[in-house]
Amino acid sequence: MSSTRLSPVLELEPRRGLDGLGLRELHHTGNLLWLFILREFKLRYVQTALGPLWVIVNPLVPALLFTFVFTKVTTIETGGLPYLAVVTVAMVPWNTVSRTLARGGGSLVGQRQLLTKVYFPRLLIPLSIAITFIVDYFVALGIVGVVMVRFDLPVTWHIVVLPALVVWTLSLGLATSLLVAAVSVRRRDALSALPIAIQVWLYVSPVIYTLDSLSGVARTLIDFNPMTSLVEAHRWAITGSTELGATAMVGGVLMNLALVLIGLASLRVAERNMADVI
Repeated sequence: MSSTRLSPVLELEPRRGLDGLGLRELHHTGNLLWLFILREFKLRYVQTALGPLWVIVNPLVPALLFTFVFTKVTTIETGGLPYLAVVTVAMVPWNTVSRTLARGGGSLVGQRQLLTKVYFPRLLIPLSIAITFIVDYFVALGIVGVVMVRFDLPVTWHIVVLPALVVWTLSLGLATSLLVAAVSVRRRDALSALPIAIQVWLYVSPVIYTLDSLSGVARTLIDFNPMTSLVEAHRWAITGSTELGATAMVGGVLMNLALVLIGLASLRVAERNMADVI
């Protein structure tokens, strides 16, 4: 009597909880994520004329330009700190988040040929981009260290929160990238508007100025900007000075968490028919 070999049964069920956001799939895709990260490093640093020097140029040039404008042309209240120190500290999270958003926002559209041929968790593409920008983050921190030594500024115990700020920065960059990437699958207008949006975001964030320079309605609106609490958290951690209270800091963390969840949910919705419309 011959035996019949049974094929495994695949059951399709509605996704719930973390699985509904696609996080559980990442458990089995560690090698693929690593390959995406290596590819991103090669695209950004190996296949360029200046290579890794771009990591230094990108945060340093804007910081020097802003320092010239806001110390020679006009003045900004800095609470007694050198303006170059104030702006270089702020450029650490801003440069990381904005560059992650600029590159990650169009990452799905840029990989449409791959996405229409094989299935893998779409989250891997923007996630790998966000992870690679940790290099830019620490290089920018190194520039801040040089500036702190140059002006003989002391480092306080607040520096111990930096590991948490790294996670906060990368997660905000990932969250905004997911939102734009999900929308751009159907509406390419999102990618056309992205450079303008990033430029506007810079000027409504306390990167080139301090919260001391604002008052009234402007100060209230700036407090609702997710970048505000992140920038001020870095200033508190590195220089020991900030105008943002603990309640506002906690609110910024909760806002960032909400953005991450919204970004994951948006990507999950866009995935349903991504291969057909991308």
